This record gives sequence, structure tokens and C-alpha cells, in this order.
Amino acid sequence: MPSSAPPREAVSVIAQEFLVDDPCALSVHVPGAHTRLRPGPTDDRVEVEVSVVGCPPDEAETILDRMKVGTHQMKDTVRVYSDSERSDAEWWRWVRTLDVDIHVDLLLPSHVEAEIRAPGGEVDIADLEGHIDVKVMGGPCHVENLQGTLDIRAESSDVSIKQFSGDELIGRVAVGSLSLNDVTADAITVRSVAAPLSLSSVTGPTTVTTRSAPVDIQDLSGPCTARVKAGHLTFTGAPDDEVVLRVVGTPLDVNLPSSHAADLHMTGPELSLDDRFTFEGERTDNEIEGTLNGGGPPLTLEAVGSGRIQCRPA
Repeated sequence: MPSSAPPREAVSVIAQEFLVDDPCALSVHVPGAHTRLRPGPTDDRVEVEVSVVGCPPDEAETILDRMKVGTHQMKDTVRVYSDSERSDAEWWRWVRTLDVDIHVDLLLPSHVEAEIRAPGGEVDIADLEGHIDVKVMGGPCHVENLQGTLDIRAESSDVSIKQFSGDELIGRVAVGSLSLNDVTADAITVRSVAAPLSLSSVTGPTTVTTRSAPVDIQDLSGPCTARVKAGHLTFTGAPDDEVVLRVVGTPLDVNLPSSHAADLHMTGPELSLDDRFTFEGERTDNEIEGTLNGGGPPLTLEAVGSGRIQCRPA
């Protein structure tokens, strides 16, 4: 997993500790910062360090002062913030042209309730549990080994989610990319616009909605509904529950084990079902309905417009 930890030459400007309850409530909003969350040595405190890379110590303090970066604890919530809401257009232009890297590093209790906002920055979170809400714009977001609930919204960002388990995962990306690997949840919802989407080793009810980007789904367990418009959809695996795959104006390729059993229903202007499957049912130019290898979980494949469907052995 890529690390956003500050290099040795980073100038530490803010270093504070806060005593907290369980779960730890946290809010981070520092534009342009590399925000990194990890579990700390104790469950009753938060350690915050804000550092700057790329300038002398005196300039580092001046930069953070002008960015109005600060920390405080309000009731039960630890806040790391930049008072950007009170800043004008000239301030924002100055922030965007800064030739330094700002790092916000937090060591936390393992159980958190966190809200992270990182416009123009990078987010790196690992080895925590609880509820985590992330919004990032213009920079990558990496999360790994999390438990609980996760809600990520991103724009012009590459988002990677690995080893997640819990109640719910929501991922929404506009421009960039979104990948999920080794994910188990009671509800999984992913949406992307102009952002390639990749899901592998995913377990749980899954809903996928994508426009103008390719989608690759592999080794999925549980019910799944995928709707893809203007982006190639590829599904590979042996689904063990109902799967509905719909494409509009784009190809749909389905790769199944040759022995896979399913109740199959295919509709679209151009259909191809490989003869190596044992199929019983009815075929027309625009519809195929019947059983694969004696029948099994429902598998619905639909293409609208110029979309075509190909179903073949993996």
C-alpha cells in the first residue's frame, strides 16, 4: 500500500495529544494535505502531527499560519482544520500554487468515527474500525484493512479499497478510478462516472452503476446488480446468487466455468452463447432463455442499443 508518511526532512510544526473516549470522534479538513490515519499505541488518546516538506522551518510555520491550520477538541471531537471557509479567492489561489507538501499524521484509537475532507490532497487510512466518511478531490485515496462502515466520495481521484469488512461500503468516483479487492459487507454500493471500476474477491449484496468507463468484476459472491452505460462490462467467476448485468450501447462479456449451473436469460440485439456450455431452452436472434448445466442461480444479461453480449467458458 502506498504510504503518505512524511520524509525525514519534514519540518514538524504542530504536535499535540488529546484524551478521547471510545469511539474516538475525529474531523480532518486541510486542503492540499497528505492525510494519514493509523492506530496509535493507546486507546484513550489521539496524537496529531502537522509537518511541512520543501521549505526551511521558519517558512513552514508561516505557511501553516497563513493556511490557518489548527487543532482543537470540541466536546468529544478532535478537529484538525484549515479555516478555509473564511478565506477569499486570493487565498485559494495561493494555496493551489504552494510548492511544498503538507502532511497531517494521526495516531488514533483503533475504534473511530471519522470525517475526512481533503480537497486537492491525498488520503491514506489503514488498520482501523468504526465509521469513516471520506471526501477527496484531485488526489489519491488508499484505504486498507478497515472494519465497520465506509463512505468515500471522490472527484478526479484514484481510489483503492483493500481488505474491508463490515456493515456497508459506499464508493462514488467521478473521473479517476475505483478498485475494490477482498471486500466483505452486508451492503456494497459503487458508482462511477468516467472512472474505470474494478471489483475482485467481493462478498455481499453488490450494486454497481457506471457511465462512460469500463467495469471489471471478478470472483463475486452474493447477489449483484450492475448497470453500465457507454463502458465495457466484463464479468468473470461462478456466481452463487442472483446476478443481473445490464449494458447500454456497450459490450458485455461474461466468463463462467464451463460446468457452471445457472438459470440464464439473455436479451439484446447481438447475443452469443458458447456451445461448450450444456444449454437447454429456447433461442431467438434477440433472446436466449433456459438452463446452463441443469440450472442454478438466476443470471440475467441485458443489452440495450448497440450493446452486444458474449457468454463463454472462462
